[in-house]
Amino acid sequence: MLTRLVCMSTSVTEWILLDSKKMNNTQASGASIIARLLAEIGASHIFVARDEMLLPITKKLSELNIQLTCVDLSRTAVLAAEGWARFSGGQPGVVLIGQGSKVTEAITGIASASADSIPLVVISLQVPLNRIGTDANKELDTVGITRSCSKHNYLVRSVDELSEDLAKAFHIARTGRPGPVVVDVPINLLAQLGSFQPPMPIKLRSYNPPSRGHLGQLKKALRLLLEAKKPLLCLGGGVAHSGALADLSRLAKKLNLPVVTTLSGAAICPNDLINLGLAGEAGSQLAKQAVNQCDVFLACGVRFDWRLTGDPQQFCRNASIIHIDVDPTSISRQVRADVPVVGTLDLAVRDLLELLDEMLKSHPLQVRTDWPPQLLQDQSQVVTEPLSNQLVEMLSSFEASFVIAVDPGPLQQLLARDYIGQSHHQWLTSSGLSAERHALPAAIGAAKAGKSILVLLETSQLAAHLPELMLINQLQLDIKLLCLDLGESCRLPAICRALDISATEAASLDEVPRLLNDHLLVQFSFNRLTDDLSETTFSASVEQGL
Repeated sequence: MLTRLVCMSTSVTEWILLDSKKMNNTQASGASIIARLLAEIGASHIFVARDEMLLPITKKLSELNIQLTCVDLSRTAVLAAEGWARFSGGQPGVVLIGQGSKVTEAITGIASASADSIPLVVISLQVPLNRIGTDANKELDTVGITRSCSKHNYLVRSVDELSEDLAKAFHIARTGRPGPVVVDVPINLLAQLGSFQPPMPIKLRSYNPPSRGHLGQLKKALRLLLEAKKPLLCLGGGVAHSGALADLSRLAKKLNLPVVTTLSGAAICPNDLINLGLAGEAGSQLAKQAVNQCDVFLACGVRFDWRLTGDPQQFCRNASIIHIDVDPTSISRQVRADVPVVGTLDLAVRDLLELLDEMLKSHPLQVRTDWPPQLLQDQSQVVTEPLSNQLVEMLSSFEASFVIAVDPGPLQQLLARDYIGQSHHQWLTSSGLSAERHALPAAIGAAKAGKSILVLLETSQLAAHLPELMLINQLQLDIKLLCLDLGESCRLPAICRALDISATEAASLDEVPRLLNDHLLVQFSFNRLTDDLSETTFSASVEQGL
């Protein structure tokens, strides 16, 4: 009887147990080896950029009943896989792309996944081995180009190495700080026969990501938190990937820690915590005050980029900074950490709770705080911009929970600051790289992961998304689009109807929820709101560095 167990933990060794009859090496073509290994590892969904050179692989994948989503562009395929991986429970998104320009198209998606710590395995094609280095047609130094924007990459040099390299790629992509791994496969290997080796326990001597944080550092961190008068907890995007949110909530409640978030962590703070909102230059006034006044700043899964810190020399000048992160290169890179803790966030927070519970057995907990009561009680955001007011009211009228997808820019900042942290919706956006035209391709992947998506776009951005719109319409994905016309005077509904895409225009924002039930796309012109509402709101946001 076949026994198969896949452990998705972040440990150094991943165990995959298979039937003993399968342990023997078998001969198969390179295309079959790729397909069989993806099936054995548990890749349930694969995104493919259409290319006839990929047909040997996709044919084998179809025979194994692995679901494929085929798109026209490599960029769309990688961004869709990134959207799928965000909601897959830790499984890497898998992408198949061709060679040459197909790889350069994919760079934006690979770099976006790397910046936001999203696990991906990107399998690209390369010219035959004997033509590498000869300036052959479609030859590209994929390993060199992706070295700076991926977690790791491989050039497969033998068909017998395919199984091992792909297994390593999955292991590296989802352990430690997650990220994209590129596997470049010379096209002649797809037809060659080689040994298929089922996935086995993986130990890499040169790759040993940390697991538990140092106990002494955790004791120092707990001592600082207990002695602090104005402690503050900051949640970053790493919290969402780590599975530590429940334990962090317990810690925040026990120590009465108010919470601020980064852009990538804007939607993860539970409603029962003291959420002061988005921190940083584009954040809420409450969050800015808290960051400036705190005496201990506990950063979890945070990269300390310039949008959070502004001038790093002036950030939290009077506070001791505790930084917990699995990536040692992220600690003290921008802002010096007084107590650095290198380890997986879930284990570090669990150890902090155990140390706290052990201490409580002998000493009662006395949480002292000098935070002004009004700061902790008044968590409502002061919204003065008509655009933000109207959007918050409209989005709040939806009863169902969904994922809000938005492209980087002023609209992203408005929603992160004024709405997403206080809503019951999830968040899908490119925060690290701020990749343009990210929302709609990523929404396709998130919808394939079983999520309901509302995409907010400016009308001017949609012209480049017509292929994705047609794909959404063809696949009948659970995606709705709200296009905000800020003065472009584009007859978008008429264009969409010509392409057999259900679209209409709303006379007021109150009509939007009802119209989205019947149409894929709804356009609304904000010039209808008030005579003085024009581009001034967005221009002011851009001038402030949003």
